Amino acid sequence: MTFGPDVESAVSEKDAPKIHTVEVFEEDEETREYRNRKSSLDIELQLRTASTTTSLNDSDTNRQSQTSDSFQHKVLFGTADGMKNWIQESPQYRDFFPAEFWHLVEKDLNGCFGCRYYEDAKQDLVDTWSCFKIKQVDPQTPDIKYYWMQVTLFIRWDSKNCNIQLALFLDCPEELEFKDRLQARLRSINQKDPYAWHATLADEIKHLYDHSIWSLRDLVRGVEKGRSSNSGFFQHDFPRLHDIARHIIHCNETLDVAKDTVECIMYGHDMLNGDASESMTTPGDTTPNSNERTSICSKESRSFKCVQWQLYSASKDLNGLKARSDSLNERLQNEINLAFNIVSQRNGENAQSDNAMMKTVAIVSLVYLPGTFVSSLFGMNFFNFNSDSNDSYIDGLSMSKNFWIYWIITIPLTMATLGIWLMWHYSEVVTGAVKRALRVGRAGGGQKRKSKSNT
Repeated sequence: MTFGPDVESAVSEKDAPKIHTVEVFEEDEETREYRNRKSSLDIELQLRTASTTTSLNDSDTNRQSQTSDSFQHKVLFGTADGMKNWIQESPQYRDFFPAEFWHLVEKDLNGCFGCRYYEDAKQDLVDTWSCFKIKQVDPQTPDIKYYWMQVTLFIRWDSKNCNIQLALFLDCPEELEFKDRLQARLRSINQKDPYAWHATLADEIKHLYDHSIWSLRDLVRGVEKGRSSNSGFFQHDFPRLHDIARHIIHCNETLDVAKDTVECIMYGHDMLNGDASESMTTPGDTTPNSNERTSICSKESRSFKCVQWQLYSASKDLNGLKARSDSLNERLQNEINLAFNIVSQRNGENAQSDNAMMKTVAIVSLVYLPGTFVSSLFGMNFFNFNSDSNDSYIDGLSMSKNFWIYWIITIPLTMATLGIWLMWHYSEVVTGAVKRALRVGRAGGGQKRKSKSNT
């Protein structure tokens, strides 16, 4: 695999196109103070590759030591979008990074850790990368504005010479002084242990998760205080409650993945120590700096224990944040259930008042029902209140001989209506009875056939 362009293809910073701008955090050789400067990623990779090749081919130990020191004090800060734009303009540099890392850059992941080993006659390179996803919410906004953070670290380590060839951070946020604190800690990091960089990132990234959890806590606490301040009347906003629940679910997901990522880093660190332990027992190992490598990467060394403890502390803190996030989820679900129960109780009270009103209407209708029936009955043409007398002021009551037609039609129609209602209301009972009768009939017919065949 090609890790970069040839030495002859390196160009000066003045002539190179500004394909992608990165921030270089490095130590000034004269003042020995750290500073930031702007550069382009293609230039930094070319200069880095050229210096690496020169140092590996140069037999001068001092020259190699100076080159290694320059790598130890130079870190690149960029963005994932800039990386994608850069590789579109310069596809020849795509093989500089492993394909798994490009998948991390180009996709929207919730976190991961990866490792890749390369070995040739000159170098034993180890690429490691880690990614953490954080969701930040603003509890002060009515519609709960939010945004995502995806912090990524890529480390290339030369295991033969025990030095860092490339340290690249992507999308380090400026919020909460995260980037400033991270750059301040990079000055004292163990440059010869690649996992010390991931441990430092994990130790700082937990502050972003902590801020995310406490922002969600403010939202949940606001719901609880709003319920307690409204004496007897709870202003429930179910869409807002479910939005808060959605953010907490996302936070739980990213915390679970972050815990798994830190555990993978710890596992990779243990594997690195195992490889170093094997190299200690390899006979005839004349690799330069082999004694230094085994002393640094050995499990008994102080640096290894420091990185292990740093990773363990980060994992422990993430577990605590996950427990608080689970608690927030339960508290919010408690508020949602309370709001639902209050709404159901109010609906029940309204239903009771509606039932009382309907009962009053039913009683009034029952009072007037006999009168309505009598008026309807005597209003039919079967009755005549005028007598046969010529005197219009003398009235009488006469009934038609065809009054029986009314009963002939009304009684069957009423019975048919009641029958249809009974069939619909007890349809399952009727269907089950019919099925049982059919099964009994079939069983009886089968027994009769058997008795006939026996005779």
